[in-house]
Amino acid sequence: MKYTKLETVIKLLYPDMKYLDLIDTGIYFRDIPDYKFSSMHAVGGATDKSKGRFDVDKYMKKQAKEQKNDNVDHSDVKVYKHKYTHKGDMIIIKFKYVELSETVTFSIGTPRNDTPESCITVVIEKMGDKSYAHIKNLSYYSDCNIDIENISGSLLFDVAIDLIMSLQSKYRIIGIQVADNSEIRCPKRGESNATNNINLALMSTLTRGTTWYGSRGFKPGKYGVYEKTITKQYKRNAEIMAKVLTRDIPIYEMIKANNPKLSPETLKTLNRFMQLHADDLLSTTLTKLLEPYDKTCIIFRSIYRQIADLLHITDFQNKVFYRKI
Repeated sequence: MKYTKLETVIKLLYPDMKYLDLIDTGIYFRDIPDYKFSSMHAVGGATDKSKGRFDVDKYMKKQAKEQKNDNVDHSDVKVYKHKYTHKGDMIIIKFKYVELSETVTFSIGTPRNDTPESCITVVIEKMGDKSYAHIKNLSYYSDCNIDIENISGSLLFDVAIDLIMSLQSKYRIIGIQVADNSEIRCPKRGESNATNNINLALMSTLTRGTTWYGSRGFKPGKYGVYEKTITKQYKRNAEIMAKVLTRDIPIYEMIKANNPKLSPETLKTLNRFMQLHADDLLSTTLTKLLEPYDKTCIIFRSIYRQIADLLHITDFQNKVFYRKI
């Protein structure tokens, strides 16, 4: 019996989906006009970006095991009613799921009939007497099928973690794995593309000393194994950002050189801002710079990679993170 392709499962969950491509061992959902938050997860290796699509054959070849159920149809799609507590209120969130011999895929999307999209996709990987949970996709859409106002990427993440914890005993889950491919728009209401987006892992490192997932208890690693070199680089990032001051980096000069269209008045304001915070930690200054995000993210975007290079910060985008439970 042949392995049932993961895309078959996803297409069962979202039969009319038009934006599905495959990533190395995960799922990638393309940008669409109302796309506001991206955290496109893929557990493991590099992707074939040269052709603008991901290599499906390569994806299939890298599957380590075969699953016995080769004839999955719509009757296999079931509903899991997850009880989630939000601000003291109990909310029922209905996940579609498909259970195969070696994986269980849970997903919740949008109600759109023309182009339904996944907001959360979690895959439980069964491995003998234990399992690992993989957060494959988090994508924020304003019409996600979750009865909560002001949905955010953070809330979707919390729902995914809560779902996994509710399944821990049933599937003997011992850890959660995710790859940090997150990006954030600049500006938030602008057109989303590779040029406009900001690498969220790198932005978080420069402003917090750790990645977004790192601040939530995840560490670089796979299946409970933390590679020493990567762990050392991760800790070194935190050590650098805990010491470097604003005055140590020529930020104003970078801004001026990389933004020739800025007005003299804007440059004067930015210069005063940098002088005012010269003795502050660089991370604090960059955080304050980003507070009026839609107004200043373009400036931040023009300098953040240059700052990271000067400080020899390791970029953890696309790196796999793991958390024991």
